[in-house]
Amino acid sequence: MIKRSFIFYITAIFAVVLAHPAEAKESAVLYLDSGFVGRQSSFQIFNGSVKIVFDRDSLLEQNELVVQKEDVPTSTSDGYELGDEKLTLQWKDAVSVSSNGVYVDMPGKCVRDAWTECRLFLKDGDAWRLLKGDRVIGNAEVRIGIKRSSYMTGGDASWYAYKKCRCAASPDFPKGSRVKVTSKASGKSTVVRINDYGPERDKFPKRVIDLDVVAFTDLAPKGAGIIGVTVKPLGKDDPEYLLADAPVPASKIVVKSKKSSKK
Repeated sequence: MIKRSFIFYITAIFAVVLAHPAEAKESAVLYLDSGFVGRQSSFQIFNGSVKIVFDRDSLLEQNELVVQKEDVPTSTSDGYELGDEKLTLQWKDAVSVSSNGVYVDMPGKCVRDAWTECRLFLKDGDAWRLLKGDRVIGNAEVRIGIKRSSYMTGGDASWYAYKKCRCAASPDFPKGSRVKVTSKASGKSTVVRINDYGPERDKFPKRVIDLDVVAFTDLAPKGAGIIGVTVKPLGKDDPEYLLADAPVPASKIVVKSKKSSKK
């Protein structure tokens, strides 16, 4: 077991040493022996500007992956600005790579935050198309796409007083807007109608939206207090647009009890 761990370490280091950062076209070779089969492994190459992660089922047998980084002119696609570098992934035996693929990221080219979306684009003939998910399967050419937003795309969400509606307060969207809110933890979503302004961004820089308790409990128990969410505005032609106006089940409506006065 100790010997095998040592082999993993040497292989990983050797793969990185083969890169040549001074060149406009750089290459790195990952020699993946049988010890990598059924094992989760992560490589950071080209001085950490590229990250490749293998899941336990990414490799079916030992293999060799050549990763080439090359400068290319910037361009745009689907509203994204495509970066000035592309990666070419070339497998020695593409057949022995599972359909699960490998995770590829270029943190050196795009830093994800509440205002920035980073997505991979895949070369498809002469065009670049948005990759579904973040897994690259087989031989491929990829590059990072960057979309900067005029609104916070994610942050914290809290709940406020009972208005018995799927509504919310936002400092980014005008009243009447419909916004899809998704919990980062559970993956559950709800669609809300913006009917108020807030929270104040200067006082609560991490808060992206305040939800009515009805909408909040679509995502998490009320006792959670504050949860991490992503937000996405919906157009009127979106099939989910009207979900904010759906009737609220009676079980979701909380009636405040009045204290009885003593006579």
